[in-house]
Amino acid sequence: MIKLQTQNHLFKQGNSIIRILLLLVIFTAFNCSKEVITEPEYSQDYFPLSVGNKWIFKSGEIEWSIEVMGRKLISSHNYFIVVRTYENIPDTGYYRINGLRQILVNFEGTDYLFIDFMKTPGETWDTFGTMFAKVRNLNLIVTVPAGTFNDVTEIYFDNYELSDLYEHNYYAPGIGLIRSVGFRRVSELISAFVNGVNIPR
Repeated sequence: MIKLQTQNHLFKQGNSIIRILLLLVIFTAFNCSKEVITEPEYSQDYFPLSVGNKWIFKSGEIEWSIEVMGRKLISSHNYFIVVRTYENIPDTGYYRINGLRQILVNFEGTDYLFIDFMKTPGETWDTFGTMFAKVRNLNLIVTVPAGTFNDVTEIYFDNYELSDLYEHNYYAPGIGLIRSVGFRRVSELISAFVNGVNIPR
């Protein structure tokens, strides 16, 4: 009788251990499905995304800014919150870096390729909404009020439906956007704070 009770006790103990192991497996699987993907930061690249980075531009008599304000988790990805303020009107965008120098933008809940710095001149891609983009030029030297920059890449944006929404954007390594030319508008960088460095230095 004692032997039978001992066997029953061991059997119940074994069942309890199996239940605990199953719960651990389920818990681990659930946590893996909720894993947050850590996005890389390219501090020396053409689109520096780091909280606190800020760029000040001048367009005619108007000064406006772009600032990386923080991060936001969307669909398990960490996005940088980028706020563009023009004439005191803020416009918020969500950007992340995808591997080899690709910048993705989350537009209305969907990721789109915003800029691919690996493309060769002339290569185009569709971006968000009715916009498309292409690499226009590489290795430019561009002078703006904030200084003279080498190895600048020109990215051209346009709209399939509206012809006056085009932009020629110029990006310098380690700095980001330094010049933007659109319909009846030229904006140039006058100062910036990028990855702990003031520009002009």
